[in-house]
Amino acid sequence: MRRASVELWVALWVVYLVWGSTYLGIKLAVRTLPPLLTGGTRFLAAAVVLAGILTVARRSLRASRREVLSAAGLGVVSSPAASASSTWRRRGSTRASRR
Repeated sequence: MRRASVELWVALWVVYLVWGSTYLGIKLAVRTLPPLLTGGTRFLAAAVVLAGILTVARRSLRASRREVLSAAGLGVVSSPAASASSTWRRRGSTRASRR
């Protein structure tokens, strides 16, 4: 196998495992935390991990005003709605499985 092909398969498996683990994490978290707090905690953890990666790579965390406003706008519109609906659905499935 060529190197690029191996890297592609490794990247796909990483996405598969990380993405799959988030649903397990949500299922476990909504048993003890409210759904919206669970979603917010996910985003906070992701921000900390990404900031750590940038720090280790010695990359700047600075962003222009336009970049910050653009990211904030997208975050306000899309992320909370998707996260809230995902955790809210898991909350219902967890309750049903306890019966």
